[in-house]
Amino acid sequence: MHCRPHPLTPSPLVERGDYLFDIGLEELWADMRLHNLYGRHLGLKGNYEVLLAKKDAKAVKLVEFVNELKAEIVQENILRGKGLARFFKAKGEGNNLFVLDQEYTFPRMNKNNLCLADFVDDEVCFFVVTCGTGVAKKCAELISKGEYLKAHTVAAMALVAVEGMAEYVHEKIRELWGIGTKGIRVSFGYPVCPDLENQKKLFALLKPEAKIGVSLTEGFMMKPEASISAMVLKNDKAKGILK
Repeated sequence: MHCRPHPLTPSPLVERGDYLFDIGLEELWADMRLHNLYGRHLGLKGNYEVLLAKKDAKAVKLVEFVNELKAEIVQENILRGKGLARFFKAKGEGNNLFVLDQEYTFPRMNKNNLCLADFVDDEVCFFVVTCGTGVAKKCAELISKGEYLKAHTVAAMALVAVEGMAEYVHEKIRELWGIGTKGIRVSFGYPVCPDLENQKKLFALLKPEAKIGVSLTEGFMMKPEASISAMVLKNDKAKGILK
């Protein structure tokens, strides 16, 4: 990610406090994985940049459509990246990670019989990001007008944008730790931390409902849909557990 620097806004809550982020779609756009938007979500076959260079009619038409819709969304200020991060003192013991009064248990993985708790001896960072605030309402309005492609594209933009937002916040966390590109980011539901119910604990710590408008369903899924939560570890050796 190479987004322009965005100020971190701390508040004196717990330990280092909250870090809050608010970034517009225009700023996120240059670093979004647009090949995912055009290929995975909008069905364009092939590299969209190569197709544009060849003046492929379908690619040109689709990119023009997306750019016009993006301008509309930016003008209405509907799709923004919002984020919340906080650092916590933490300790790993056996298969368990202890954060304040919470306990997380992780499975041992691969031939080395390692788990995430093996790589934590001082601090972790939890974060939640979203690009979904207002998107469902906009999509509903478009559907009511019969503009189904526009509705689908807006929803797809949000899903691609939130991945970029997660990378951006992860980068800022690494900067605060001073670890460069080291460390890993994992989300509950991954094989290394499969218990999705841990989302409830993360939300109890961060309280993103009031701060950035992200809540949990009874099944521990996030609402709005275009949202990501994660735990960041700074020990670079933790990357070995993902292999």
